[in-house]
Amino acid sequence: MKKNWIIISLSLVLFSMIACEPTSDTDLDEKLNFSKLSVEAQKQKIEEQGLEFVNALAGLQETQLFQVVEYFAELSEDNFSSTNGAMKILKYDLEKQPKKALSNFNKQMRVISEEDEDFWGEYVYNFEKDSLEKINTLTNSLIVKFPSSAEATTNDGLLTFNYTESDVRVPESEEYYPSEASFSVKVGSNTLISANMTGTYYNEGIPKKVNNSLKIDDFEWSAEVDNNQSKATTTYEFKKGSLILIKTNGEVRGKLTKDEIETAFENDRPEDALEYVAASGQVMNIGVKVGMKDMKAFFIAMRNADNEKLTQKERKEAEAKAFNDYLIATAYFAKEKEKFADVKVEVVEKRDSYYDWDYEKQEVVEVTYVYYDTEPIFVLSDGSKVSPEKYIQHGFDDLFNRIEEIIEPFVYTEEYTPNIIYPESI
Repeated sequence: MKKNWIIISLSLVLFSMIACEPTSDTDLDEKLNFSKLSVEAQKQKIEEQGLEFVNALAGLQETQLFQVVEYFAELSEDNFSSTNGAMKILKYDLEKQPKKALSNFNKQMRVISEEDEDFWGEYVYNFEKDSLEKINTLTNSLIVKFPSSAEATTNDGLLTFNYTESDVRVPESEEYYPSEASFSVKVGSNTLISANMTGTYYNEGIPKKVNNSLKIDDFEWSAEVDNNQSKATTTYEFKKGSLILIKTNGEVRGKLTKDEIETAFENDRPEDALEYVAASGQVMNIGVKVGMKDMKAFFIAMRNADNEKLTQKERKEAEAKAFNDYLIATAYFAKEKEKFADVKVEVVEKRDSYYDWDYEKQEVVEVTYVYYDTEPIFVLSDGSKVSPEKYIQHGFDDLFNRIEEIIEPFVYTEEYTPNIIYPESI
């Protein structure tokens, strides 16, 4: 059962061209008609959207922020070593996973402040001594004035970080969840990055309401978690100017306290805590929606399928029926509100082999056997069926070539790869 979920989730991720989190419109009752475009025209439309998306992302690497952060990391290598690692990780996160940049930077600052209570304060770069000097002690606040480049003759760069703890302790830790955090880097009057976070939590550490925002040049991210313990929603939006690059929502209904969830999963009865799960993700104009309205009925059907009286093929057929009866999964064009694929689950026959000793022949022989498994399948607008892998493999050559162009410098020439174990946090 778990494997099926993983296969379907990975297929939807590949299909939407990016690792989207649980996502946009969570109305599972919404009915979408198939697009009237041919399958090939649909794939061309998807590729065009993908190219527009990766080209927009390429612009992120060209912002002034990356040069300034990199120079600051070099500047602080010898005389401000506690922050040097945090700045390198910040640069890496901004390049690879900007949504997590503020959260990870928060964690690094917490680690640094715990190791060095005198860390917080105001620092100024001294050109004569070629060092950053602390001129003032502050509480949970960091201010650093520094030259933004090797050519700068004044401290035209300004880095600020403020952090406030909540009164809710991280489980099995001496740390507390953050209540507020903000981070910014400026050069002169130009703000290169601005990030803010606020959070409230239940006593057991589950988020109650958390908001994150991050802005770099004309790129902007926002994310929110809202949980009243019977309904939890997540929203996320990433845009460049007014152009929405990613827009996502997720919704879970049920008994969402820590005790209820832990008890349900310990008893292998997730449906005792989860009633409704829905997620949808939009990348440019390409959307994917997936969810279940009746978790209880699904898990009952899956348990009934796990019947030793059934053959292996019959069990897989029963599993596939459970998915198809209760799983709603659709890929669609967001603006037009037209779908181009439904996702179903089918039983496939597979063959495998192993080597064994044949006592009659007194030699090693290859034994071939047949077994059955379930796999997701795309049902296209013309009624044809295709595996997600085959759908992705054909028709997106220009998109994949462009992606390779963008990521090649980071894959093959990246000198620094963080290997940091962070404290647990949201």
